[in-house]
Amino acid sequence: MNRPTATPLETALAECAAGAALITTAPEQALVHYATAVALAPDDPVVASLHGVALRSAGQVGEAIRELLRGAALPGATADLFVQLAQCYRLVGDWRQCATAFARAAALAPGDAVILRNLAHALRWAGDLPAATAAALTALQAGPTDPQNALAASLLLHRVGRLHDAELIVRAALVHIPRDPELRFAAATLALTRGDFATGWPLHEARLELRSHTDRPPVASPCWDGAPLAGRTILVRAEQGLGDQIQFVRYAPMLRDHGAGRVIVSCYRPLVRLFSTLRGIDAVVTADEEMPPHDVHVDVMSLQWRLDASCDTVEVPYLHAPVSPVATSYGGRDGAPLRVGIAWAGSPHQVDDRFRSLAAGDLATMLTYDRVTWVVLQQGPGREALTMLPPAVRDRLEDAGADGGDLLDTAVAAASCDLVISVCTSVAHLAGAIGRPTWVMLADVADWRWFEAREDSPYYPTMRLFRQTQHADWTGVVHRVHAALEALATRRERRHTAPADTP
Repeated sequence: MNRPTATPLETALAECAAGAALITTAPEQALVHYATAVALAPDDPVVASLHGVALRSAGQVGEAIRELLRGAALPGATADLFVQLAQCYRLVGDWRQCATAFARAAALAPGDAVILRNLAHALRWAGDLPAATAAALTALQAGPTDPQNALAASLLLHRVGRLHDAELIVRAALVHIPRDPELRFAAATLALTRGDFATGWPLHEARLELRSHTDRPPVASPCWDGAPLAGRTILVRAEQGLGDQIQFVRYAPMLRDHGAGRVIVSCYRPLVRLFSTLRGIDAVVTADEEMPPHDVHVDVMSLQWRLDASCDTVEVPYLHAPVSPVATSYGGRDGAPLRVGIAWAGSPHQVDDRFRSLAAGDLATMLTYDRVTWVVLQQGPGREALTMLPPAVRDRLEDAGADGGDLLDTAVAAASCDLVISVCTSVAHLAGAIGRPTWVMLADVADWRWFEAREDSPYYPTMRLFRQTQHADWTGVVHRVHAALEALATRRERRHTAPADTP
């Protein structure tokens, strides 16, 4: 009996299968099989999709996009093909095209909650928050039992200022999945944003179950539960970002009041010298070294909860910068222009950094105010914006961050300033912790620690907050900061030029 002859499409799919078996071990050989498949079935969208995925796996993302676009133009293109195309655009950071591809996929697979959720995330990163929110809510309606859909919907509702609606969704999801750490952490963030510490702090412990925390080197000691320490040694463990550690290390000395015999603080290396100025602790060690002997540990952001402390329990300043020659020279000199420290960008690895950091154009606009001496406190990521400034602006800057250094060096530079202006990053916390007047420029929906609609911070009494009134629009913030600087500079000049007998 003669076997039936395989069709070109069947042969093409067999070539794809042969390529899939080799793609991780011999990608060049695998791609030969896929190219053969395309030659056999050039008009089949499934073969085009498989070829595109293989190209992406081999690191040829541009070629993958071209092949998937070719397949998308063929009759019978599937939702999966557009999903694969969207993933390619995600890899190259083209969120607008990524969202467009997910939207095409959603049209071909109506009611697919996963596609809708991915569409919501892509629209978010593309900057279209209203459309992203609508997609996330549709995904939640299509898949109400999936906690990832609840998380996406609550996140987007929070970002558009619908905090109450976001909380309702998270609470409803927690009824069905009460131990899900991501849902509990989301609920914590929402409660803390409202200043509801009684609800937020216990839920905030869920962060310790998230991958960002479980990836840390383990410690063998038990976690402190708030019980009297009775002379034991406690390790305050580093976590999250530099600003988080600066904000909450203030509570470490209070462990003495709970009976600690010895208090050891671990932190990231740039903080070691700065944290050594914190009075009431015994040792500061870097988080990447072997921890010294201790009996129990507590994560630094758990201190406020475990100690039942309020935001203003600790007197500010609690960190200290040595007096520099610059501070001595400028600090009280009559007629000297205001010295204003500036930091405009956070870590690009922070998930919402694009919303909190100034772009080069916004920075240039900020620095056009010329009645002050601008002191650059920015280090690391973000400094490339200096090269994009007009020469006339750049030449007027005093660059205190040019030589790098740790955060004690930054503290010394900040202490030489009459005022520090920063976005939501470690410099803002640093300036607040050493008691310098500090203005913080915030996104319309800022991190929970700035709470809702406040213009001040209960954590930092010398701080003033300037919030966006429209999403991603720094223009209004810069205008208000310039007006406040004008008022401040004018008051300073009047004070220095007033007659001696003026009250």
